[in-house]
Amino acid sequence: MIRIFILFILILSVQKLNSQTVDPLISEDYQNQEKWVDSIYNKLTLDEKIGQLFFIQATSKNLNNSEKILNNIKDFKIGGLIFSTGHPSIQANLINKYQNISEIPLMISMDAEWGVGMRLDSVPKFPWNMSLGAIRDDLLIEKIGSEIGNQFKRLGIHMNFAPVIDINTNSKNPIIGNRSFGENKINVSEKGISFTKGIQSHNVLATAKHFPGHGDTSKDSHLTLPTINFDEKRIKKVELHPFKKLIEDGLSAIMIAHLNVPSLEKENMLPSTLSKNIIEKILIKELNFNGLIITDALEMKGVSDFTKKNVDLMAFLAGNDILLMSSDISRGIKSIKKSIKKGKISEERLARSVKKILKAKYKVGLNNYKPVETTKLIDDLNSISVTNLINKSIENIPTLIKNNSNVIPVKLDTESILNIQFGNSDGAIFNDYLNKFKRIKSIKASNININDLNSLLANHKLIIVSFHMKSDTPWENMNKKFSDNEQDMLKIIDEHDNKILVSFTNPYTLSRLNLKSYSSVIVGFQNNYEFQKTIAQQIFGAKEIIGNLPVSVNE
Repeated sequence: MIRIFILFILILSVQKLNSQTVDPLISEDYQNQEKWVDSIYNKLTLDEKIGQLFFIQATSKNLNNSEKILNNIKDFKIGGLIFSTGHPSIQANLINKYQNISEIPLMISMDAEWGVGMRLDSVPKFPWNMSLGAIRDDLLIEKIGSEIGNQFKRLGIHMNFAPVIDINTNSKNPIIGNRSFGENKINVSEKGISFTKGIQSHNVLATAKHFPGHGDTSKDSHLTLPTINFDEKRIKKVELHPFKKLIEDGLSAIMIAHLNVPSLEKENMLPSTLSKNIIEKILIKELNFNGLIITDALEMKGVSDFTKKNVDLMAFLAGNDILLMSSDISRGIKSIKKSIKKGKISEERLARSVKKILKAKYKVGLNNYKPVETTKLIDDLNSISVTNLINKSIENIPTLIKNNSNVIPVKLDTESILNIQFGNSDGAIFNDYLNKFKRIKSIKASNININDLNSLLANHKLIIVSFHMKSDTPWENMNKKFSDNEQDMLKIIDEHDNKILVSFTNPYTLSRLNLKSYSSVIVGFQNNYEFQKTIAQQIFGAKEIIGNLPVSVNE
């Protein structure tokens, strides 16, 4: 009996150990992977090993803008590229061109949080994370991640700098906001796990960001160094929670944020990207993360203004594997090489990162590289499965947060309905689809004389007030304020009964409104065609409203 008990304890210990030391970069044929990694690594000169650490930015706006990239590949033997904006076919041809001259296959990456349509034209966009945060069915999130992974595979891209798993607890956050799944750590974690599972099902590497958590900042790290003022206990309990859960579930990579976190790093204003305490101590040792560790772009002001030493060298010393978008690759390589020669960086430390990068390259199939097939590329990226999935996800997003007296669904025999549209974007589709159910007058608030507003309202039994804000990027209108004239009009509208409010923008906008005066309130999240079409149908009961609010609007 004692022997059985001891054996049981040993089994549990091994299982616990394995869950903490899982290697998310290992392939099923790990013995061949190890041989390939060692064979490549042993052939590299010191400069070439250091070159593998660097990923530089490329664009696919035109085929002629490639001379600098070609030189960097030839001169520095860089490890990979991050593509930004452009056209899919041009990008595919450029990838083939760059791969053809690189002695070691390049790992191609893209920051495509809501699919490659975030960066490339001619490709549909999936909804933003905050919109997805309203979906109750996490299987839908996994399907979205899978479809994005499929897009990546088709384009010859191996790593996505997504998902964002920052917990957006600051409604005034200028850079995360709509890019976050929400403010609840459980919901953010579950959405992040599902999204990651979908992407990685296609052998594309997912990258959770921005460690240790960018969700409660009021400044943009592209422009300055934001500060996180929470104590260590709070950060580990809340901000780190999604990272812990995704690590346990086999996450491939993590991106480090440019943040000042005094409770985790005692050196004054040292960015988290350059902090050994945050990366080596917390991420690697405490959270046992064995995947790729990637800096956020090193040209961003949140870190590039930190000029005590070479930023590339400091980032590598802190524990990062991939140095993303260095401001000066030549200087960075020389600085790291000098530190190795002086014994400040060991061969073992260099091998740790370079072999991880090579291991990841093998895992995504670069040991057997094949050029991107450009025939029917646009058609494949615009498949019916993509369109259907986007439409289905949007049907699950709109959220009914108030519905006194069951005003929604609106009865077809309701007399004289007026739709007043506020905002800096168009609501024509919304009105077109409302009118498929019943003749409804629509008027833009900007075309109303405020002195005539009371009589206009009095002549209608039901008022639908809709806010249409531009939805080209998630950063637009995050902290949109109403003009004095709009506020005066809204105060007059508040005095009238039987009103529905529909907000085609981020939920935080509602915190600036008197929601008590409305019978029903729908959060519509984004203002594109499908959202307007879907919500018009939901108002009349043709489709259910089943979303769940992912952030707080007010108390």
